[in-house]
Amino acid sequence: MPDIQIQESGSGEIQAIIELAWKIWPLWYEPIIGPEQVVFMLDQIYNSDAISDQIDKGQAFYLVSLKEKKVGFFSINPGKDSTCRLEKLYLLPDFKGNGIGKLMLLQAENLAASSSNKMQLNVNRFNPSLEFYLNQGYKIVSEVDIPFGPFFLNDFVLEKEIQIAQ
Repeated sequence: MPDIQIQESGSGEIQAIIELAWKIWPLWYEPIIGPEQVVFMLDQIYNSDAISDQIDKGQAFYLVSLKEKKVGFFSINPGKDSTCRLEKLYLLPDFKGNGIGKLMLLQAENLAASSSNKMQLNVNRFNPSLEFYLNQGYKIVSEVDIPFGPFFLNDFVLEKEIQIAQ
């Protein structure tokens, strides 16, 4: 897809990440976890201070644009023991199903493969995206219930061996 651009984002693009998250999360997550938990999590994770803190702690954010329009983002965290974490991968609903998400994931894996041989991520057990990750070669390695404020994140932990794509 020649019109797709993926660029690492810095502190100057935090507002674009916040705006995308607030557009994507309610549509995607309200049917799974409800509006109250969605707003709580957005308030906690997607504000300027929280994103700046995530960047300061080593998480790298990448904005994805199609024909100059910002349509999604992802972030990776180097992690430990040669395992990189895919912390976020979000795409506006209108752009799903045309290979952009797969391209985003492949780019994240390529970036991670320079220093890691494994990619790990969490996905809500009821998230339809689970099928996407399984189709990309990820395997469920555990099931976790993580306290998050007054809520719980009911996730699967997924993992995949990675290498730089040629």
